Parts: sequence; structure tokens; C-alpha cells
Amino acid sequence: MLNCINDSNRLFPKLMGLFAAGILFLLTSVLSAGNATQLPIIDTIIVRTDEVPGSEDFTELITIKPGDRFSYIRVSNNIKQLYKTGLFSDVKVLKEGEKKLQLTFLLTKNLIVRQIRFSGLEFISDRKIKSELDSLQEGESFSEEKLQRSIDELSKALEKEGCFHPDIEVKREKDPEIGQIDVTFRLEYIRKYSVGTISFTGETILTEEQLMKKMNI
Repeated sequence: MLNCINDSNRLFPKLMGLFAAGILFLLTSVLSAGNATQLPIIDTIIVRTDEVPGSEDFTELITIKPGDRFSYIRVSNNIKQLYKTGLFSDVKVLKEGEKKLQLTFLLTKNLIVRQIRFSGLEFISDRKIKSELDSLQEGESFSEEKLQRSIDELSKALEKEGCFHPDIEVKREKDPEIGQIDVTFRLEYIRKYSVGTISFTGETILTEEQLMKKMNI
């Protein structure tokens, strides 16, 4: 009997705990359902591409539809899906209204690099310096991130030619009607440094001529 009583004493708190957990789950479900019904409804969805009404193809990329309940998570997921298509360099969503919402998707299409030019280069051919740019290529998509990487690549390429700390400015000429952009790198105060004389000091095992050969000079 004592064992049965002890078992009952241990079993009773467990049953009470399960009962309380069930009540809590039901309350949470009710509250969640109540919050869902309080979310505003999406009444209208507008898609604009490069500041003009979006094409039907781009409209079909919007997974959120009129009549859906508004959700920041769903909007965020749709934005990520749009970026994954590789078609857009920027995606923004504007929300207007309270109970009935209007969502406006502002899409900026990726521009294609039509031409890369250089201004201020006198002692290096455009063709040679252009071959050093890996991030930004003619005929490929443009982005500010790629442009910044190409500036770093250009600086390193100029250093190889003896030009250190160049002043590089960038001019962007966009043609939104055909979705292309021309990029011009303006280089100012370019000075090419060259080695004048090389001298060696201290005790050396090799002669200066031998050292020069080792240095490929």
C-alpha cells in the first residue's frame, strides 16, 4: 500500500503538469488565432520597375497576393526570392494604409556594362589595364559592389606599373531605356615612379653584379 501511495503521490503532480501544459497550449493557440485575424489585409499590390509600372513577368514574381493577411516575414521572404533571381540590384517595398494595405514593390533592374573607359592614362594602354579588371566586365551585370572591387583591382594594377596611391574617380552614365551603363575611370595626378640607383651596404658574400642578377635587375 505504501508503494501505491508513493506512486500516486508522484503521478499526481505529473498529471497536473500535463493538464496545465494542455491549457497553456490551448490559450496560446487561441491568442495566435486572434492575432492573425487582427492583421491587416493586403488590398492592392503595385509593381514598379525602374520607376515605371512593372511588366507582367515581374508581377508574377510577387508571391504575395491581394486578399492575403499582411506579414513582415512573407514580405521579407519575397524580397529574398526576388534578389535570388539575379534580375534586380535593388528591391524595396512601401506599405500604405492601416486595415487595408497597398504594397508597392520598387524593383531596380540590374544594369549591363556597355563600355569601360579610362581617362588620364598616358603611359599604359586601356587594353592592358582593362585586362586587370576581373570584377567588372563589359557585357556583364553592374553593381556598386563590383565597381568598388574593380577600383581596388585598378589600384593594384597601377602599382605594378609604378603608380602608387592614384586618385581614382568614377563616372557612371546610365541608359535606363536599354538597361545599360557606361563606366569611366578618371585618373588624376598619376605619377610613374622608376628605380634610379640601387646600392648595397654591409658585409655581403656576393658582388653587386651577382646580387643584381639574383634580383633580376
